[in-house]
Amino acid sequence: MDSKPKIAFSPNGPYYLMHDTRATPVPNLRRASGDPCATVRGVALCRCGASKNKPFCDGMHVAICFDGTLKH
Repeated sequence: MDSKPKIAFSPNGPYYLMHDTRATPVPNLRRASGDPCATVRGVALCRCGASKNKPFCDGMHVAICFDGTLKH
């Protein structure tokens, strides 16, 4: 596991707190090519303010058309 967590974000979506940035295979999940799918461990945190499960993202940013660009 990486020594320090990392934070990333989706342009119009949540912040991602990444606990382990090494991709690990997902059991029983394969691509059309037959290659295994992999994912990193982390948590999606609400950035739009509309989640009903704060501080976690529940996908409401899509429903409210959240625009993550800074506006001055």
